[in-house]
Amino acid sequence: MSETGRTFGGRIGKFTKLASDEKHALLISCIVGAVVYGINAVLPHPLFEPLVASMLAGLIIRAVAGERVRLGNATVAASTILIPPGILLYGAGNLNFLHMPGVSVSVMLMLLVVASVFVCVIMAVGKLLGQRDRISYLTAAGSAICGASAIAITAPAVDADSDDISISLIAITLVSIIGLYTLFPLVAITMDFTSTAYAIMSGSLMHFTGFVKQATSDIPHLRGDMTQAQLNSLALSVKSLRYTGLLILIPLFSSLARRRVHIPWYLWGYVAAGTIASLVYWADAKLYATCRSSCVIPAYSVLWSIAMAAIGLGTDVRRLLSDHGVHAFVMAFAGFVAALAVFLFWASAAGLA
Repeated sequence: MSETGRTFGGRIGKFTKLASDEKHALLISCIVGAVVYGINAVLPHPLFEPLVASMLAGLIIRAVAGERVRLGNATVAASTILIPPGILLYGAGNLNFLHMPGVSVSVMLMLLVVASVFVCVIMAVGKLLGQRDRISYLTAAGSAICGASAIAITAPAVDADSDDISISLIAITLVSIIGLYTLFPLVAITMDFTSTAYAIMSGSLMHFTGFVKQATSDIPHLRGDMTQAQLNSLALSVKSLRYTGLLILIPLFSSLARRRVHIPWYLWGYVAAGTIASLVYWADAKLYATCRSSCVIPAYSVLWSIAMAAIGLGTDVRRLLSDHGVHAFVMAFAGFVAALAVFLFWASAAGLA
């Protein structure tokens, strides 16, 4: 066989192997994501985050398989295919321009300042520690907005890889656990918080929606001034306002990553999906609620669970324990403490503490 023929044959072989790897990665990711989502559907718990669980499952499979299975680059295909449609569905399920949560202007302004503090402190600490820019962007977005969902949405805007996403997500998850079980109770008892103040604090600072629900589900040590249903509703209303911050952070981080003004194409789709959903809500609120709960939320949850499993498969576990991983935790914790300090100042000024 001629040299040209051997070269061509080798390229065909590499392409076939890559395609096979991508199929394997997608198949494994689909199984993991579907199983995790199924567990959450059958045995729901506020602290069980399907996206985090899927990524961790992918990490474990990758660690066990080691170099025997080449899945690193192949997982990029799975996450690239699944995240964008999930973003559109996420916009349809969470961006309703005609149904804004009933919170005061004071709370809205506080949320703006808190989100800004999250971003500025995390970016500044990341710069001091020599952190990779993409990890700083993802950690800031996940902390300021809505945890795993914000990281999933921001990742393609800054061309983040599997390691960047995994490191950022694990960092904010650890900080959320510390906040939920240590900082929040300590602060609330020390400052004699009312249950209303605790609900607003949870919605303003906690990264994951499930953690917000857990934070307000059992707080007998606080001065009660609202029913349990009212507390949950208030905390989730405050949390839902933070979703709109993605309209600012996505183009900001995308532009910083490229050193030029850049608005990702899917951001327009995100806004368009929210606009369409808002019109459906205006025409038939009952239909909107039914479609959102039974179709839209399950759809993007499954897509992102599969994508996160693929990201876990593509992550080198050793890098989670590297300086980047440790620094990401320090950044996330510093941002959380700074944002908490801002909230406490506002709560004292508002007479809630």
